[in-house]
Amino acid sequence: MTDYDMRCGEKSVREYVRFSMTGTTIKQSLPLIICASCLTAMPILGIIGYIMTGSPLMLVLMICALLLGAGIVVFLLITIKTTAKHLMEVYGDQGGLVCSIS
Repeated sequence: MTDYDMRCGEKSVREYVRFSMTGTTIKQSLPLIICASCLTAMPILGIIGYIMTGSPLMLVLMICALLLGAGIVVFLLITIKTTAKHLMEVYGDQGGLVCSIS
């Protein structure tokens, strides 16, 4: 048998964390897909509602939905970055994460 050591850099670790959080199959990432589609539909419905009713409340709801969506994206990016940084600090003495394949 042959042992292989593979050292991963920070970019590879970020990709690993991203795939771990979002899922690798459609079934695993279905909640994220549903949430993203709802956050995409809310501003569109706000614009349509504003056009139909002329109520400024629809514009306020649309802006809130856009801010919520942007906040979720920023939160996910920060979480991925900090988790990858933490993993790299924990395994930093090895020069990166080491995966041993036998």
